Amino acid sequence: MICFFNVAILNYTKKILGCCYENNLIIIRNLLLSFIVAVVMLGCNKTQNHKAEEMNINNVVISEETKEAMNIIKDSRILFSHQSVGYNILSGVKMISDKTGIEINVKNVDDVSLGNNKIFAHVTGGKNYYPKTKIDSFTKKISELNGESIPDVAFMKFCYVDIKPDTDVNELFKYYQEKINEIKKEKPGVTLIHLTVPLVTRSNTMKSKIKRLLGMDKYSETSNIKRNDFNDLLTKSFHGEPIFDIARVESTHKDGSREQFIEDGKVYYRMASEYTKDGGHLNDLGQYVVATEMVNFLGNTIKHTKIK
Repeated sequence: MICFFNVAILNYTKKILGCCYENNLIIIRNLLLSFIVAVVMLGCNKTQNHKAEEMNINNVVISEETKEAMNIIKDSRILFSHQSVGYNILSGVKMISDKTGIEINVKNVDDVSLGNNKIFAHVTGGKNYYPKTKIDSFTKKISELNGESIPDVAFMKFCYVDIKPDTDVNELFKYYQEKINEIKKEKPGVTLIHLTVPLVTRSNTMKSKIKRLLGMDKYSETSNIKRNDFNDLLTKSFHGEPIFDIARVESTHKDGSREQFIEDGKVYYRMASEYTKDGGHLNDLGQYVVATEMVNFLGNTIKHTKIK
């Protein structure tokens, strides 16, 4: 790794100073390396302190709002199409269930029917990196359901890996919008919920920090910009319909502030680092926080749907 830093800094100083300063490159390189390491270490200390502040979920008191929502969900029929982060969220739902004693019939129905019981059914639809397959899998599943097997509410979740720097978000959103509108006409009795695309953190490895200082690491930020752009299209186009903004939840710190960055004068959001261990999947705290927000949202949405 140090070899990589030396080569990168050497090339960078050559680029800035030109060949006429060749004799001083080693001295300049060492000064730059010392400065960068100092900056990186300060950043590491901040990250460590931030992680040390993680709440102990075992001491959490479940709100009455969440308990009410859990009871509503328990008596409802729900279909959730997802991949790995979806399992993280379901783990959070189980945490809440264990703490409240309110049991929800969570069941994987990849290869079986939903039946006619009260159920929180989930399917692993489509393939990661191929978001259209997830849209197709979700709409096909709903289309196949009839009679008592039709859910009260249904929703699908993209994964953060589905949207990358080269993703055409306008084309992808148009495809999503068309397919969702088609299934709404086909199954008017199902309340469809939209989910924003999850985000990732900015990588905090020493290598990535130094690459950022040298202007060489743009992948995670560019990907998050694309995800933010897709989420903007979704929230504006489906304004007035139920939208669970998972990106907002993931980017909101415990103190209510948002994890954000600015690119070309525009504010974008990224995942708050306290909710993850690998930059994208949810840790225990993240699972609890996102699941609580989802449970509250589902409970409120189902309650108002039944009132109508």
